[in-house]
Amino acid sequence: EAAEVFRRVLSVYPDDIIAHSSLAAIYRQTGNDDDAIWHLERAYEQDTANAGYQQSLRELYRQHRGIDQPRLQLTTGAVARQYLAGGRQDEAIKTLHEALAAAPQRTDLRLLLARALWDSGQSVESAEAALDTLETLPDCLEANHIMARFWLDEKRPSDAQRYVGRIE
Repeated sequence: EAAEVFRRVLSVYPDDIIAHSSLAAIYRQTGNDDDAIWHLERAYEQDTANAGYQQSLRELYRQHRGIDQPRLQLTTGAVARQYLAGGRQDEAIKTLHEALAAAPQRTDLRLLLARALWDSGQSVESAEAALDTLETLPDCLEANHIMARFWLDEKRPSDAQRYVGRIE
């Protein structure tokens, strides 16, 4: 039941670090190691300095994939987040486009792309990425927020109303 609640949280906040780390723990307890690794990697992408995430990932890789890594490689999501934190939106956008070409199902990266595009002033491209996110996660708060802001900035409040309603 807890896993279902955390999955519902992720449908609204796809990059919620607590939901990802909690799902990793739940999946690890139930023996679903691939899903545990996937969710722990998503948490690690957001907090690469977290020693607990690092240790747990190393342990899971060693036990379930036979990989012994003294140092974890940064995922493209982690690299993009570091670029964004450093104010390097163009590099983050390029990295996210490459990552999405390799893994188009990653809605968390698509949302991160929408955020990066918005912050770099590319509102139309940001809205397109937000709409792509909403196709999979219609309740995603940030994607709805981007769409509402986009239509309000375009002076089209009637188009924004749908997204404002979802936000409310």
